[in-house]
Amino acid sequence: MASKDEEALQEDLYRKMLVPPGKKIDLKRDYDPGFTVKMTKDKAAATLLKGITQLAEFQDKLYAQDRYSLLVVFQALDAAGKDGTIKHVMSGLNPQGCEVHSFKAPSAEELNHDYMWRCVKALPERGRIGEKNWKFSASDTLERAFWKDYMAAYEDMFHHTSTKWAPWIIVPADNKRFTRLAVAHGIYRTLKGLHLRYPTISDERRAQLQKARDMLDKE
Repeated sequence: MASKDEEALQEDLYRKMLVPPGKKIDLKRDYDPGFTVKMTKDKAAATLLKGITQLAEFQDKLYAQDRYSLLVVFQALDAAGKDGTIKHVMSGLNPQGCEVHSFKAPSAEELNHDYMWRCVKALPERGRIGEKNWKFSASDTLERAFWKDYMAAYEDMFHHTSTKWAPWIIVPADNKRFTRLAVAHGIYRTLKGLHLRYPTISDERRAQLQKARDMLDKE
């Protein structure tokens, strides 16, 4: 469990990365890709490991409760570290409860719908976690010429789609260790807010389970 001071720091960092609903943001002015916190490599690894363990516990409850599902959308240019972040942050989760979809350049059909239409088509079922890995192009070098256009498109998308119940978080990507911790905290914070719990069982059902356990113990 994090101390109150650690929780306060985490909340402060989360608010710095949050895209406020309805606000027109400026990525260059409002979000520093090099932002990080002072932390040794060993401390970062230990903190991430603790977070991964907590996420695994939440996943068990998410599946058992069968009421909610979690959709995580990674929106970034190529080579921004999306794949590595998914690999590290989700390493402790049960793959049977996760789905990963990779989106390339939007098709003509997708361009005729709103920003999130193609994500909605692949929403995870209740009790599962879905990673939407969204890419604009496969050519980093050529696409650099359109950097300003991409930033304008991102800002427009964040402005129109960030909501209180499904906010965008702008994660600084220059420091991989901090990036992974920030993503893990964002997911952890969301799952914690769902107040997940294992379903309760009646005394009758508990007695039935105990009877079955006793029968197995006698074999």
